[in-house]
Amino acid sequence: MNQFNSRQAEYELMTKKTIPTPVFNDSIKDEAIQDISKALDEYKNMRDAEIKEIQPPIRIQIAEQIDIPIETDDPISQKKQVQWGENVEHVFDKTQTIYESALMKRIQQLEDKVDIMMKTLTQILDNTNK
Repeated sequence: MNQFNSRQAEYELMTKKTIPTPVFNDSIKDEAIQDISKALDEYKNMRDAEIKEIQPPIRIQIAEQIDIPIETDDPISQKKQVQWGENVEHVFDKTQTIYESALMKRIQQLEDKVDIMMKTLTQILDNTNK
């Protein structure tokens, strides 16, 4: 039983929460500010001194003048060229919509098919006339 009591006392000692007692013995006197402009000047001087300590003045010297040419190409006259599939090129106009360009592509495909059909028809007619 004695061993149990010693273990219990050790456990209570480990888990005991001590509450600190506050000590209010600060001797700072908080008085009203009599001259606000003087207090602001002191604060500004302290701030400027700290900034000078932290950040030394930076001086940049440019050895020569830099000239950058500006291109004056007309962006409206430039058109995008896109290739896809069988290296077919199509130049997009800025006013042309995607729907219109798809229709133009489909019309071109139909014209190609009509050309093939016409060639085949003329070959058939030539063979039958011989």
